Formats: sequence, C-alpha cells, structure tokens
Amino acid sequence: MWHSIWHESSRTEKIIIAIALLVTGLAIPVIPIVWIARFIAK
Repeated sequence: MWHSIWHESSRTEKIIIAIALLVTGLAIPVIPIVWIARFIAK
C-alpha cells in the first residue's frame, strides 16, 4: 500500500513526507529528554 502511494505522489509531496518523517524522528528522542531536564530542574 505504502509503495503505491509513494509512486503516485509528486516530488513536492515526497519532500513534505520526508520532512514530516525527519521532524517526527527527531522529536521522538527529544521530547523525553526535555521532560527529564525540566523534572530535574524543579
């Protein structure tokens, strides 16, 4: 299913998907670090 969506989407959509995946991938490890840092700071 994902493969067909990827082939049908335009270059702009692929860039948007890539950025969204990158942001999500970076946010997942950062969120708990920020939460722990705030907890320690208190």
